[in-house]
Amino acid sequence: MLLWQRTLLLFVELRFEAGAQFTDQEVQDYFEKKVKPAAEAAHPGQPVLVEDFRDQIGKALIGERTDQQLDAWLREVRRRTQIVMHTEVLQ
Repeated sequence: MLLWQRTLLLFVELRFEAGAQFTDQEVQDYFEKKVKPAAEAAHPGQPVLVEDFRDQIGKALIGERTDQQLDAWLREVRRRTQIVMHTEVLQ
């Protein structure tokens, strides 16, 4: 089971994560919408800079892109795949 999971994760990483890219503007937008409010609430009065969170935001953006690409790929594969069930062999 662990080998199957590792194989699946490696496939997802190679097929989808490798091509995921993001811009500086996307990092800034993610910071402003999600990171900055939480950081300010956790540490009131302290300055919160995007540079302190750039690596974490990059990983989050790549994760989101990977999930989106995987979902789109799965929808397409499911649309093209026809499953035929022979119930007589299940009896």
